[in-house]
Amino acid sequence: MPKPALFPRSPGSALHRQIYLLVRDLIISGRYTPGQLLPSEAVLAETYGVSRVTIRAALAPLGAEGLIVKRQGIGNFVADDLPDVRVLPAQVGDLQAHMKLMRETTTARVLEFGYEAAPPAVQAIFGTRIDTIYQRAVRVRSLRGKPILYLVTFLPESIGRLFSRADLQKSAMSTLLARHKVRIASARQSIGAILADPKVAAALQVEVGAALLHVRRVHLDARGVPVEHVEMMASPTQISVQSEIGPTEL
Repeated sequence: MPKPALFPRSPGSALHRQIYLLVRDLIISGRYTPGQLLPSEAVLAETYGVSRVTIRAALAPLGAEGLIVKRQGIGNFVADDLPDVRVLPAQVGDLQAHMKLMRETTTARVLEFGYEAAPPAVQAIFGTRIDTIYQRAVRVRSLRGKPILYLVTFLPESIGRLFSRADLQKSAMSTLLARHKVRIASARQSIGAILADPKVAAALQVEVGAALLHVRRVHLDARGVPVEHVEMMASPTQISVQSEIGPTEL
């Protein structure tokens, strides 16, 4: 018998549909990468606390959409061809204003800190081998005691070794980078949506499967070399993304 479901049953939203949306977001966001073998139906059932029948019902539309491919006797693989995510430029002035605002108005708590190989999608951005080691940090930023932003950052090991977990708990990442002469000149970012998995939901105090704003940002130095990869998740009721568009861009 499966564990109690991790997802709330709401009118018009079947449990398998909610799991389908979660797994779909993991694929589209790059956490499951093209060609990667998905966890088995048994593992997914254990992870989400449901039956294997529910998992099969959740995976079926992913196959119909061409997002996963089933190989008999092996399992389900992420398809090689996935939709492109639009990349938006971010100017250094906007970045500095954003980081300054976050430092002054929120407090941070470090949840995870260590050194490990980054996911293939991150390694590809930095142009490194899949076994290259990075500093990985997970933080939650809160406003007046309310968690509003979940951040996962990857730094090249040569930069990440310049400061410790204790340093990151006391100072903002941007402050630490500037202190060690790591200058951010520009960024590339993609903005979309994702559903909260159990870990993120617990950290942000939202329901599992809740819709979240999802931002992926790559910070670049003056030479255009990536120095930091940031993934940010937040409830759209807590944070919004704003930008100015000139008349010629309409």
